[in-house]
Amino acid sequence: KRPYQTIVLFPNAFARMVPSSAALDLGTFEFIMRSGRALIYPVYQGTFERRRNVTPGPAGTRDMQLQWARDFFRAVDYLETRPEVDMQRLAYYSLSMGAYFGPIPVALEPRIKAAVFAAGGLRYNYPPEIQPMNFAPRVAVPSLLVYGKDDFSVPAAAQRRYFELLGTPREHKKVVVLEGGHVPSDQRAMFREVLDWYDKYLGPVR
Repeated sequence: KRPYQTIVLFPNAFARMVPSSAALDLGTFEFIMRSGRALIYPVYQGTFERRRNVTPGPAGTRDMQLQWARDFFRAVDYLETRPEVDMQRLAYYSLSMGAYFGPIPVALEPRIKAAVFAAGGLRYNYPPEIQPMNFAPRVAVPSLLVYGKDDFSVPAAAQRRYFELLGTPREHKKVVVLEGGHVPSDQRAMFREVLDWYDKYLGPVR
């Protein structure tokens, strides 16, 4: 049996508000598994059972995001131990919080071959060492950006800037704007765009 095309998920802020991973937000990612792909949802520092108070200020934010990155890399290391995972067809998927943070792990993890950043924006109040847009020019993999037309937190100018800063060659990055607010309400169209992107750059699932 052919090894699985696998998606590494970085969650939205829901994961930081709920005390147990028994209550996963399935509606945001189940479509990926239904397409025949494998998906890993790590319990990152500060989420679900690992929730804790973050030290106020830039130092606390930096420490949390450094741990997020370590958790992400460890998850990829774990996948490499699994014979049923095709490490040549590994991708990143993120929604909102994970898309804001996404340029950091995607730029630093060479085993990721494609990425989807849904409802991701810019941060202006982060220290340089954890400023995602400082890492965006180092993102080289095919990258899809998905937005809601009426996104209240990521206006059109920020969407364009995110796209421009990504280091991926222009012909291998794409912005899709759908009906809806911060998260597109046209979920069927969003799911289709995401799966088509993975089909294009990782190959279709058989």
